[in-house]
Amino acid sequence: MISFAFWRELIFVILLVGMASVDWKKRVIPDRLLVAAVFNRVVWAVVQNEISIRVPSTLLLSALVPLCLLFLVLVLEEWKGCGVMGGGDIKLLFVMALYSDWYQLLVILLAASLLGLLVAFVFRKKGDEALPFAPFLAIGYILIKSGFLSSLFLL
Repeated sequence: MISFAFWRELIFVILLVGMASVDWKKRVIPDRLLVAAVFNRVVWAVVQNEISIRVPSTLLLSALVPLCLLFLVLVLEEWKGCGVMGGGDIKLLFVMALYSDWYQLLVILLAASLLGLLVAFVFRKKGDEALPFAPFLAIGYILIKSGFLSSLFLL
């Protein structure tokens, strides 16, 4: 029998692929897809009876990763005087915090950054427009959550 967690993750990955596709084409992550992902997580938390005292502390710990990144991005944008990262990418990381613990989220962010740098190095020309980040976050999430990179990062 397929578990509730499988269905929760499958729906999130479908939404994630949608967000990544739109970001790749239009350079925006639709809020309605982000809200749908939050709704998916909340519904499955209720169905699985995951609401407990532990959930808020775990969630707050996971939310520290995108919160620290947001702080870093704001500092860099102030220092450089230009955009460093889109707001949709930060919102997507906050949504991913609902589905991942803080360590997984750090590894997802690392994998996404390395993939993005590799693609930028191999396929981009000097002066090209910045790459959208959501596709790399989606790939990182799928690689980490599928277990493909779990042994490498001791997850």
